[in-house]
Amino acid sequence: MATITRRDVYGLGEPWHPILRAYALAIGRMKALPATDSRSLAYQASVHGFGSESDPPPDRFRGQCQHNCWYFLPWHRWYLHYFERTVRSLLTEIEEVPDEVAATWALPYWNYARDAGAAKLPPEFGSPTLWDGRPNALYDDTRLPEVNDRSAALDRVQTVPGRGVIDQPFSAPTSGVATFGGTASGWHHFREPGAVAGGLEGTPHNDVHGFVGGNMWRFATAGLDPVFWLHHCNIDRYWEVRGHDADPSGWANVSFDFRTETGAAVRVEADGCVDPEAQLGYRYEDVTRPDGLLGGAVRRFEMAPGPELPPEVVGTRGTVRLQGRRVDAPMAVGAPSGDFLLSRGRDREQRVFLTVNDITGEANPGISYAVYLGERADESCRAGLISFFGIEGTGGGGHPLGYAFDVTDIVHTLEDEGAWNPDDVHVVFEPVGAVLDEGRSRTEETAPVEVGSVSIAYQ
Repeated sequence: MATITRRDVYGLGEPWHPILRAYALAIGRMKALPATDSRSLAYQASVHGFGSESDPPPDRFRGQCQHNCWYFLPWHRWYLHYFERTVRSLLTEIEEVPDEVAATWALPYWNYARDAGAAKLPPEFGSPTLWDGRPNALYDDTRLPEVNDRSAALDRVQTVPGRGVIDQPFSAPTSGVATFGGTASGWHHFREPGAVAGGLEGTPHNDVHGFVGGNMWRFATAGLDPVFWLHHCNIDRYWEVRGHDADPSGWANVSFDFRTETGAAVRVEADGCVDPEAQLGYRYEDVTRPDGLLGGAVRRFEMAPGPELPPEVVGTRGTVRLQGRRVDAPMAVGAPSGDFLLSRGRDREQRVFLTVNDITGEANPGISYAVYLGERADESCRAGLISFFGIEGTGGGGHPLGYAFDVTDIVHTLEDEGAWNPDDVHVVFEPVGAVLDEGRSRTEETAPVEVGSVSIAYQ
């Protein structure tokens, strides 16, 4: 199997590089195909989502996206793989695409953390026309206007995984625990109560969906935006940045169904894609960690041998309403119980988690919220971000969104400074919107979201 290389779209070095020319022509061809053709963009988008977020899948090929669970990364990796193969197959039918480009074409990735300029939509995607004046299939007029005209950029904190995420355990058997890849579960399509997204799915994945807007806000339409595929390529790349030494061993019995570039049905195993070069035939040109990836010093914890015990909640507060403004949500926190300490061993240092649960809303506000532990709410106390891809599915019987952050090092820092008062613990939500050219952030007049509960737990 020949190896193809996925390249950084901002490192291609010239406007309308042959990779993007070919992609635009292929997307144009896919848009013209009927939705019943598995090669069409409409069908490819429906593989991710079909109907509303809470609708059951219409068959085993459509409405299959895996979110808020540990299958998020492997399912989307397979999804990208078959989309890429479909594009490459169509390129062989387009006369103006050179044979060499068609044979070696690979999805580029949008590395929004590369530099300040790369935090904006790649310019070829914001142009309504191609290099020769024809309509540009990469342009999506449903995006937020400031995204398409490139007057808006992602905030730096939205472009890299959050505090310590890259080194957290890949998954955990119980919810309420911060992980890289999501809560362990069965096949899952946004429907299991209590499911918590992995840190990478939260940031930058959900944040970028919120930033772009339009089709990118919904499961069923996200794949219609050609930049979706570059965004997910970058999310997939972060899995390679992390490496595979600690991937789960429990995926072998779960499979996914796709259609190949010929329309043939294929069933693949969840753990059949962990080595992309050997198993799928592609590599990334750069898998180095971006500067500031960890967001501060983070204590490392060895996982205890044997089954991981669930966390013990020591403090909870109720509803917090967010609508584009800073909100301080104070709460009281107790100490772990004697039974908890006995079951874990009193000499073992405990991890502390901050969970933000039961998040609901009617519409994606298009911004994120930084979550801080501590009244001063500076970078050293930032637990991470919450954002809202899929929030439309939380009504009508759908399950709320949830996030978990490891705040062990923040608690220790506050204790060392004498600033940790268990009777008056502040959880602060600060809006984080797109950075506009005039220097302000897009946070005004955003759709409201409601947080059902905020909790502190020890494990």
